[in-house]
Amino acid sequence: MTKYANGDPAIILHKDEVLYQSSDQIVMSVSLDGIEEGEVAIRNNDRHAGKFEFLVEQGIILPKGKNIQSGFVSYPVGELVLH
Repeated sequence: MTKYANGDPAIILHKDEVLYQSSDQIVMSVSLDGIEEGEVAIRNNDRHAGKFEFLVEQGIILPKGKNIQSGFVSYPVGELVLH
């Protein structure tokens, strides 16, 4: 767990944690206006399908039933379990 420059939480997995990925890091989150303390918006569109569910299954976030719209994309928001 790290943070974006504006202080929003950032979830980044490293290659050795997820063996099927070809890049060194996988950015799981996105920094958006409207995120509240203890929340994180997850990249979960077509290109990033399944990331939200993966983080829930791993116990990293809890679903909040909330989405934040940015342009044409709606990002699901989770409550951080790990701070």
